[in-house]
Amino acid sequence: MEKLRNLKRYLKPWDFILIITLFICSFLPLILFTINQNQLSHTETVNTAIISVNGEKIKSFTLNDPAQKLSYRYKNSDGEYNLIIVKGNKIRISDADCTDQLCVRMGWISNAGDTIVCLPHKLSIEIISSDKNQPGGMIY
Repeated sequence: MEKLRNLKRYLKPWDFILIITLFICSFLPLILFTINQNQLSHTETVNTAIISVNGEKIKSFTLNDPAQKLSYRYKNSDGEYNLIIVKGNKIRISDADCTDQLCVRMGWISNAGDTIVCLPHKLSIEIISSDKNQPGGMIY
């Protein structure tokens, strides 16, 4: 009890106001960053599938329309082919004439940073995002 009396002797009324104000201000960055994150999350993220052969981009598909159904047949100069299917927001290689068929067994991919590679045909499909905070996101 005596410690409390001693504390009151050293602290003035404005000291309490200052302490409470500093305590409230310490939460201000948390509030501001939360509001900023909520505003950023309302922007629509656009995923794009980029098809490359030997590192050179040959075709790209936007993966944001849930109703889209597309197919693309890549055929190289030797007559080897890959049949690529786009359905909604996902993409896959459904058929290929390569020997190992690993690219076909990869199945559907839909997330930024996902990749399908067909090594015999030197073909790759990579999904990139317009949101730089996601894996595989583009930095402008």
